[in-house]
Amino acid sequence: MYSPTKDPHWTKSFIILVVGILFVLMSFQMLIPTLLPYIKSLGASGLENGSNYSLFSILAALRHPLIYI
Repeated sequence: MYSPTKDPHWTKSFIILVVGILFVLMSFQMLIPTLLPYIKSLGASGLENGSNYSLFSILAALRHPLIYI
């Protein structure tokens, strides 16, 4: 009778990988609230500030799938 062996999914290396990805994603999300006042302090207008925020968010969304490759 065939009895497949079960490999554990939550290995030590997998947990370290998940925690590492969590910290990378959190660091980018924490950057967003500080980015807008910094750009404004450089003399950017409201349109430029909004454009930079939009561009940062779009590029972050495009970058997220690349982390898992």
